[in-house]
This record gives sequence, C-alpha cells and structure tokens, in this order.
Amino acid sequence: MPKENWSSRLSFVLSGAALAVGVANFWRFPYLIGRYGGGTFLLAYVAVAILFGVPLVAMELALGRHTRREATGALALLAPRSPWPLLGVGFVVYEIISIGYYATVVGWMLAYAWHSATGAFAGAGMARMARIFAATQANPVAILALDAVILALCGAVLVRGVTRGIERFCQLAMPVLLALICFLAVYGLSLPGAAGGLAFYLTPRPGTMGVEGLLEAIGQVFFSVNIGMGGWAVFGSHLSRRDPILGNALWVTGLDTAIAFLAGFVIFPAVFTFGADPGQGASLAFVTMPALLDKLPAGPTVSFLFFALLFLAGFASAVTSLEVAIAFAEERLHICRRLSVPIFMIIMLLAAVPPAMAYGPWAGVRILGRNIFDFEDYLIFSISLPLMAVLLSLFVGWRWGADAAREEINRTPGPVWVGRWWNLVIKYVAPVVIGVVLVVGVLHGLRP
Repeated sequence: MPKENWSSRLSFVLSGAALAVGVANFWRFPYLIGRYGGGTFLLAYVAVAILFGVPLVAMELALGRHTRREATGALALLAPRSPWPLLGVGFVVYEIISIGYYATVVGWMLAYAWHSATGAFAGAGMARMARIFAATQANPVAILALDAVILALCGAVLVRGVTRGIERFCQLAMPVLLALICFLAVYGLSLPGAAGGLAFYLTPRPGTMGVEGLLEAIGQVFFSVNIGMGGWAVFGSHLSRRDPILGNALWVTGLDTAIAFLAGFVIFPAVFTFGADPGQGASLAFVTMPALLDKLPAGPTVSFLFFALLFLAGFASAVTSLEVAIAFAEERLHICRRLSVPIFMIIMLLAAVPPAMAYGPWAGVRILGRNIFDFEDYLIFSISLPLMAVLLSLFVGWRWGADAAREEINRTPGPVWVGRWWNLVIKYVAPVVIGVVLVVGVLHGLRP
C-alpha cells in the first residue's frame, strides 16, 4: 500500500499541533508557572522550546521523512542487525502505558464538562469541589466507561487512516480549540483580578525558580511538544520532499507554546480574582478553577467551555499519539488498520485499568511510596520520556550521523536553514541536558 502524504502544509501543521497540544498545556503548565516564580518559569519554558524543542522535533521529522517509515522501521533501516530498533518498540510500549494514564485524566475532563453542563457545580465551594474531585477519582467504573468511550472515538478516527482520518479530524478540531482558548483568554482578561494575575504571570522574579524549576521547564517542554515518543517520526514519514522540515518544526512548536501561553490568560486572572494559590498542583484545574468559575458571571457556561477545551485538547493529542502504535502494527507486524485499531484500543483500555483503580479499590497499593497513578506519572515523566529522548538524540547524532540528518532537514529550500550549530546540539548539548533531567528525575523519585 503506497505511503500517504499530508494533503497540504496546513494539514500537517494542524495535525502536528494536535500531537503537541494536550492537557499538559492547561493542567500541568499553569501550576508549574505558579510554583516556580511566574514570569521566570515562562521565560525558561520559551527558551527551552526554542533551543531544544525546535531542533529535536526537526531531528525526528527528518528521521521519518528520510526513511519513509515509522520509528521502529526507520531505526531498523539505518541500523540493521543492531539493538536500536528496540527503541522503536519502546515507543509503542510507552504509548500503551501513557495512553492508559492519559485516558484517565481525559476521562476526568469529560466528566467535569458533563458536570458543568448539568449544573452539578452550582454553589460549590472549595471544600465541596475537593469532595467531588475525590469522588470522581475513586469511581473506577465511571472512569473506565468514559475511557472506553474516548478510545472508541479515537479508533473511529484512526481506522480511516492519516489523510481521511487524522488529518480531517484535526482540520475541524484545532480551529475549534484555538477559538475556545482565545475566547476564554479574552474572558479572563475581563475579570477583576486580571491585572494582578498577569503581573504574576508575565513578570520575571530572579531567584524564584532554581535548578529544580529549570529541570521542570525542560521536562514540560519535552512532554508538551511530544519529543522522543516516536510521533514526529511517524508524522515525518508522511511528509513529501517539498515540505520544509525546520519550518514545520517551528510552526508546531510555536503553536504549542502559544497555546500554553494563552492558557495562563485563562487561569491566572481567575485565580487572582479570588486570591487562590496559583502553585497548588493538579487540584488547580479540578478543584480551584470550577469553584472559582461558578462565582463569575456566566460561570457555568464558562466552566463547561473550559473543560470542553481541556477534553478536546486531550482527545486530539490521544488520537495523534496513538498513530505511533497503529503505524507500528501496520508497517512492522503487517496487521491491517481495520484489525490493528480495535486490538490496540482494547489493549489501551486494559492499560487504563490500574490508574483508574488507583484512588478506588487499589488505593492501598504503593510502589516507591506512591499510589499507582502517581507511580505511572513518575514512570512516564521522570524516567521513560527523558530516557527515550536521550537515546533517540544519541542515535541521530552518532549512529545515523548529525551531518546526514542536517542534510535531510536542509534538503527542501526554505527561508530558515540548519547550520553546523545543530550538530553540536544533537550530539552533545541535548544528550547531556536530557541526561541530567533523567538522573535528577530518577533520584528525586527514589527519595522517601
């Protein structure tokens, strides 16, 4: 079967933005901003996105376009009779674990959108919202039912392929997502606490972030932009020789960063309007925001739009990320898409069982002092993601060759070219920096 190409550059950019943009932009990014000094963390995040995000996305796109294969096939072609293709298998295993975890969070978003639409949050203060969140987490039957719906919808898109499925879905979903985030950002700017929220959000405060905050910024960029997960290699395999790789990497990284930036205009004005703590963690999205939005004009409607936005971002990211597993089954295992999609959707649903049970029947299970959900969070963010990113960077820089990868990136004429500085980033800077993130993350996770 001939390889599908993206029908247009705009289609690729919208689909790539869907791959990058996810709930981390709205759920994790704001509370990291709140925890590590507001504008200081924001500047660090933007700098990391430019210095590492763009070159590493371009690296992975080049790998896919050069070989016209998904990640495992690309590694096998460039490094035959070596262990490197196992890294591609690792991408698939990672997607199974992370989508099981991710579907649970997206299920919470869908449940909250429903609660907002039905008025369940009306008059709820912080204490009641905390009880609602705890009850939502502790109801595995409801969460797994929502996970099944989410994965079934993902399968309905994926079974149609790249151009008729993923591309068409993203052409509809991403403009809606952009419209929602812009509307909510404008609404946030109209709130009484907007000035205080923006002052905190945009003003750098030297000495408030430290090394830990910098490492969090690096990890957040890697997770948000989807670096080192094999997704960009799959997307790159559908690029034509006429598509400018570096330009596309700039567009998708820039869109992801811009949407994360706009999320701050939604969160911080509401938080500062009521004097809440901006760095409180995951409860910022699931406890504080719905309780605060309920008190605002048109609060229930805005609350529904907020969680609809989070759900759409998470769902779009899940659809595009799952193509890593489907492409592997189709190209390496030679299982047709109509069969591989339902198989993997069932596997993903089974993988969602442990995190869905983590606050209910399996609440007493502890791994390294964490419940199952928090352990998977540690496994995904602190170990698997940086480990795969550093290995992929080492492969491109040293096995395939930084010069060969740079030649592939520069193959298509465009206004922006990659110079020899890129070799230094891929061969030395990126592996060292990502390696430090990995070591610190592992050591941090092993602390009591």
